[in-house]
Amino acid sequence: MLQKILTKYWLVVIIGFTVLSTWIVLPGSVDSSPMIFLLWLSLLATELVVLIPAVRKGETLYEARTRTLKSLAGDAYLYVGLLMVAYLFVQWLNGGCIPEYNVNAGLWSYSKPDKEWLPFSIDRVDSLRMVSVFAACVVFGVSLRNAVGKRSKRYLLQWLSSISGAMAVFCVWKGVSGNAPYAAFMENPELSSWGSFFGFWMVMGFGSYADSQTNRQRRTEIIYLLAIVGNFVGMLYFAQLSSLLLYSVITLIILIYIGFYLSAHVTPHFLIKFYLLTILIMAGFLIFVFMVLPQSVLTDKIGMTADISGYWQNLLDSKSIRSQAALEIWKENMWFGKGAEGFQHYIGNVLDNKGWSFVRVNKGFVYNDFLQVLCEFGLLGTTIFSALIMTMVIPVCYRAHVAWGTKNRDYISGRKYLLRISPLVVTGVVATLCCMGESFVASPYRFPGLFVSVFIVILSMPAFLPSK
Repeated sequence: MLQKILTKYWLVVIIGFTVLSTWIVLPGSVDSSPMIFLLWLSLLATELVVLIPAVRKGETLYEARTRTLKSLAGDAYLYVGLLMVAYLFVQWLNGGCIPEYNVNAGLWSYSKPDKEWLPFSIDRVDSLRMVSVFAACVVFGVSLRNAVGKRSKRYLLQWLSSISGAMAVFCVWKGVSGNAPYAAFMENPELSSWGSFFGFWMVMGFGSYADSQTNRQRRTEIIYLLAIVGNFVGMLYFAQLSSLLLYSVITLIILIYIGFYLSAHVTPHFLIKFYLLTILIMAGFLIFVFMVLPQSVLTDKIGMTADISGYWQNLLDSKSIRSQAALEIWKENMWFGKGAEGFQHYIGNVLDNKGWSFVRVNKGFVYNDFLQVLCEFGLLGTTIFSALIMTMVIPVCYRAHVAWGTKNRDYISGRKYLLRISPLVVTGVVATLCCMGESFVASPYRFPGLFVSVFIVILSMPAFLPSK
């Protein structure tokens, strides 16, 4: 019995704890933490993958280990991931440039790295944090692909979306009470990506709830209240205005989709209650805030929609200046980039006083994650990172193509494609696309918790699609 519990759930508990553990350091100062604990958790997960992988029906533990090791040996994600971690590790080893004043140019700059022909970084703490985050993504990705079963992945996504909702309620309570840094992140949502994190898991919460109803699970009310309602409240308070508008529209679309999907699995009476309860809770909460707390952070944020064109123009102006600066910095070292957080260290050398006024807040963010990766990892690092993403996406695309013509017992024949496949896949794709869309006007992936979350969701999706 103990072996069964350990092989099925112990590994996903470690993966889930890793996502949540990124919050341990953020309220203090994530920028000053190398997040070494991620490396230790990755090491623990590696041992679990080898020693107690998921055991299939009729398998012995020895046979499960042998199968897992063979699967690992043929996993392209493992090899590309190790190459990415090795690249970042070299940046860390070759890091540690010190500030120096250039008398002729009249500017502060940084000394040359010890090995100019190798990838480097300015601050070794920044580069070590990047190594820690990517190592966790690689190890947990390999674990999900090769050593975790479908049921465990389902529970992992349900637990993460529900715990995220509980954390959202806690953070809102602390922020409304005026506690630091929660209040600061409420008043200046651009300082963190908490709103994007809660919005991401809110979308996944809809999928988790629909999936739990399909599988006739018990206590689905907990998933509804925490994963959907809790994350919705957190998203409202901590998201930037652009993210708030995006996730509000997505919520309406997902609600319509969930209704059509559940219509084949639940009674019309249940569906009506679901819609009425959701509308009453969400609308009631907003009405309560406007009537009882008319001067709150949320009402001020919603009031900004009256001048949405001005807000959008300021955002685009800041984004344009940051993007141009990132390209200028990248051109100085096109192949290797400037290392982790290199944009933040070099931006002062490429901006004039007028440009600097647009980047005083979040000066380390390009507001375009692709350009930030290019600026800090260079062409070589960006190529490896793109290959890593491809190894994640290709299995999802392949199985989605298989599902297009599959109508077995797990898929209700006669229904439209999006209504036949698992809602965890549909909401996973939507949540990921939302983050991608945000990444062109903000920097959501700079928050380690959201970055790891996206990896976990994408790598879990193939399990909920047919393989043949």
